[in-house]
This record gives sequence, C-alpha cells and structure tokens, in this order.
Amino acid sequence: MKKFKLLPILCATFMLVAGLAACDGDLAAINPSGPVGSDWPQLNPFDPSVGSGYSITLNADKSFVLEVGDEVDFTQYFSVRDEYGHAITVTEAMLDLRYVNTSVTGSFKVTLSIGGATRSARFLVVPKGSLPTDPASALENALSLLDDRTSWNFAVTRNETRGEETESILYEYLGRNTAMTYSDRSTGSEASCTDYIVYSRASESYSYYLHAEDGYEIFEEGTAAYEEQYESMHLIDFTELKRVKFDTDGIKLTAQNAAIAGKGVLGAYVGDTEKELRWTSFEVYLANNRIARIAAEVEDGTSVEYSFSKYGTVSFTAPSAGQSEAEDPDITYPSPLQEKMLEPDENGYEGWIGLPSTGAYHVLVVPVQFKGDPALNCTGTTRTW
Repeated sequence: MKKFKLLPILCATFMLVAGLAACDGDLAAINPSGPVGSDWPQLNPFDPSVGSGYSITLNADKSFVLEVGDEVDFTQYFSVRDEYGHAITVTEAMLDLRYVNTSVTGSFKVTLSIGGATRSARFLVVPKGSLPTDPASALENALSLLDDRTSWNFAVTRNETRGEETESILYEYLGRNTAMTYSDRSTGSEASCTDYIVYSRASESYSYYLHAEDGYEIFEEGTAAYEEQYESMHLIDFTELKRVKFDTDGIKLTAQNAAIAGKGVLGAYVGDTEKELRWTSFEVYLANNRIARIAAEVEDGTSVEYSFSKYGTVSFTAPSAGQSEAEDPDITYPSPLQEKMLEPDENGYEGWIGLPSTGAYHVLVVPVQFKGDPALNCTGTTRTW
C-alpha cells in the first residue's frame, strides 16, 4: 500500500521521483489559465480560509464543475459564521467575481472576503453537454480506456492544500513513461524540476530517474530504492479505483467508504506527527466519458485534488537508457575576450567573467553558470547578462 507524507519544502530535498531535473524558472504548466489540450482545462485547488474571527467553509453539496454557459449563483457555494457561531448571509458584495468566465472551457477563482478573512474556490468549466447523465457508467467507460497502458496520453495535476499552503505536482503520462514536474511556491521561488519513470522494452522493466545535483540517480525496478521512491510519487492507483463502490450524487460520484477508497486509490496519508490520518471524503467527477477530477480530504482538513487534462496532447522526451549525468551547457564569449575562472564562494557559486581584451569597452559581459544556487532550488541553469 502506498504511503505518503507531506511534500518537502525545498525542491532540492524533494526526492519523489526519478529523472532529469529541468529547472525552467516557471511552473505555469501546472496552473495554466484557460483551456488545456483540446477542451480540457486544469483545475486548481480550493484556497484555504485566511483570517480570524469569521469561519468560511465551502458547501460540499455543490458541484464545482460547471458547463459552458451555466448561470451560477456563487453565493450558494460559501457558508460564513462569526466568532460566536452565528450564520452570516453571503452576498455578492462579499465576492470577488472578476475572474468568472463560464463562456469558455477553463478554470477560474471566486474569493469571499469578510472582516479580514478570505477563502477562494476554484471552478472547472467543461464543454456543454459533456457532464454525464449516468456517472457510474461514465466512470466504467473511462477506466476501460486505461486498460492499455501503451495508449495513455493525458496529464494530472495534484494539488494538496493544507492550512495556508498549497503544493502542486504535474504528472504527464505518455505511454508507459511518466514525467513529474514540481516546485515549492512557499519559498517564493518559481523554479521547477521534472523527474521521470522510464520503461525499457529491452528489459521489459522500469527505471527511476531521480533528480540529483549533477544529473540523475537511477534506480532499477525490483530494488528497494525503486520501491521507496515509487511509493512516494502519490500516483493514482486506477486498478483500485475500479473496486470502489460509489453513490451517485448529481453529476459526481461519492465513495460509500471514503477511508477505504482514499487509502486504496491515493495511498495512506501521514501528517507531521507521523500518524496515519483517515480519509474523510472521496469524490469523482467525469466529463466526456473521461475522468475530470478526483477530490478527497483527510481528517485534519487537508484537501487533495487531482484534475485531469491534456487528453491526447501530452508530449515530452524522457531520458535515454544509461543517461546518468547532465552535461553543462556551452557558453559562447564575445571575441576578443579575457576569461577569468571564479572560485566557488561560501554560497557554492562558480563561473566565468569575460571582458574585452582591449581594455576600451562600453559593455560588461558576464556569462555565469550557477551551480547549487539556493535561490533556484535546482542546478543546471545558465544565466547571461
């Protein structure tokens, strides 16, 4: 059974999956705005309530998956109580509706603010007529499409919201290969890393490419190290999802036993106290006979959501077999040029400074390759000024 803990803080110590680390300084792919793929948008998680004196909750009986063209009363999605527990009527004046757009597929945020307390809800808009009339049959059809792993081509965004922090991971499935992109936004860094699990036809087994400081650590399937990393990847167990018994609740499916469904499909959840926490809710939404969203919560109030997108449009290049080290990029200097090698300082930086050799210059060119830059969290980024 899978077992996962809260995601680590720094990308450099976030050793979840194997592979090549691509530090691109941006993680827009994880939370894009508007449509993704054909008609498949991403869905971000509910933002936590911030502030004191008022309690803001989201109404569980409402669906946060909408169809294009829906007219929605967003006041019905929130409940507010004051510090004494008295119910407060929600009005549109409390809501920030500037991002609302139900005319196209995509996702948007609605935020309620009162007395210094705020809470946001994310809404997913899917094509008109795509929500199932029979969710149970739609789920059966959707899961049958996943029987052949070689045909997989879709993305899943995992958003974990705990307290005031939200951490996101983007999984991309391309046949038997999996790419995972992640970062830590709580530090203010926009850097992201991508790791891979790669299938070899020759050996008919998987290799785990774990991001390391100078390239990859590679773990082969069947080893203890591979199993340890794989169990930390938070992957959905689609085989277990087939075994879950659901009740139909409008357009969503609600697990009859959330504790069993959550642990079986998403894995055991362990909090800061190292104690396993119980899953208290587990819901599945479908659209166009495909899974659109899985939403679950654990007993400490942490929400974990998986939004599905990019059906048929995923593309990436996985590391090749035996590739174990990342090569440093070439740096081209203007000519003529004097070069000076800089020694690593206490921060671990090293690089080169280039100056025109004539001494009469108007521009200072400083191509520098940083290694171990803590502000980037990852290595291998080249910057030129």
